[in-house]
Amino acid sequence: MKKSLFSIGYMSKFTGIHIKTLRYYEEIGVLIPEYVGPEANYRYYSINKSLLLWRCILFRAR
Repeated sequence: MKKSLFSIGYMSKFTGIHIKTLRYYEEIGVLIPEYVGPEANYRYYSINKSLLLWRCILFRAR
């Protein structure tokens, strides 16, 4: 399942959005991870979530 998912660290580096901001977006319900690992609560995002994140970045800049 994790094969086509991106870690929160990768999403942060890929988009330039700080990990704390990604966690905040999850907290307020804007960007929910596709999968959260049960062993360490590590967050994983799909490509669709990365597109949603890019939209958030664009809207935030306006």
